[in-house]
Amino acid sequence: ESISTIITERQQQLVAVSCEISNLETVMDDIKNLRQQLVERKENIIQSMTFHKGLRSALWRLPAEVLSQIFHYYLPEDKYLSPESKLAPTLLTRICRPWRDVAVDMPSLWCRLHVKFNQAVFHYDSWLKRSRGRPLSIALERYDSTALLGDLLQPYMDQISFLSIHFSCKVGKPQLFIKDMPALRELVIRRMDERDILTIAECISQPPSTMHVLDIMYAPFDINLLSSLDPVWAHLTQVKISFCRQDAFLHLLRSCPNLFSLTV
Repeated sequence: ESISTIITERQQQLVAVSCEISNLETVMDDIKNLRQQLVERKENIIQSMTFHKGLRSALWRLPAEVLSQIFHYYLPEDKYLSPESKLAPTLLTRICRPWRDVAVDMPSLWCRLHVKFNQAVFHYDSWLKRSRGRPLSIALERYDSTALLGDLLQPYMDQISFLSIHFSCKVGKPQLFIKDMPALRELVIRRMDERDILTIAECISQPPSTMHVLDIMYAPFDINLLSSLDPVWAHLTQVKISFCRQDAFLHLLRSCPNLFSLTV
């Protein structure tokens, strides 16, 4: 009986040890698998480092003409670009000195600008200087300092071909006259009410002969308000506007002999 008891006890111990061994082998297999994963991850990291070191070396050796094409492709598709953005072209000037030199020397990268007057003016001025006489597309968002606006844009009046203005409710009489923009082709005006229209009419009453597109969708026009802009209509080929009376629509058609596109 004593021997049988010992044998039974040893069998239980054997089962327990075997179970521990099995558990340990499972843990060892898991560790082995984890090690293999880490080894593979290490190899991938090394390969990536090697690739990017080679890529960096190759990019550093690219001629300026090739970099210029790449930079154009990298530009955001936004109609206007902001200096505060972490996207191109501003980002391209922060990568390295050679890239900065190429980007700054490309006027075509700096022809679209979104102006917010809560930002320092010198950022915008340095941006516009890089355009070097190229046609400019500029959006002015809720500016409330027309004097500041004039100071910023005055050196570039001859270059502005597209201008979008989003008026601030704080703005006084705009000190902006499009007759001083001889290259202007398209003008967009947002956020104005009836009392602003006569003031705006004074500003745009002598449009350059180059201006053919006017977008003033968000202010309903009657025939009197339309008449205040009579000097403007003759040159226009495209108009976006809203009406509050049918006779205003007919007046516009009579006033725009060259019109081929009208959005109401």
